Amino acid sequence: MEPRRARRIRDKQRMKAKAKRIGSINGLSGNWDKAYDHLALCSCHMCRNPRHSHFHSGLDKLTMQERKHIEGWGGLG
Repeated sequence: MEPRRARRIRDKQRMKAKAKRIGSINGLSGNWDKAYDHLALCSCHMCRNPRHSHFHSGLDKLTMQERKHIEGWGGLG
């Protein structure tokens, strides 16, 4: 098993590499070494988590996987 500190360091390096990759694809410039933990480029109701969006309500707050599960079983109960 990997030590916790080593895991955090490895995860941080992985997230920084992903931030640089995303930034170069989208044509954005900036210091990605500092923004690696905030990779969301948009906070509109379509891009964000439906559970945290005030735009969605009721069954719309369920994820696609949860909706498919309910449809397959024929209901919540």
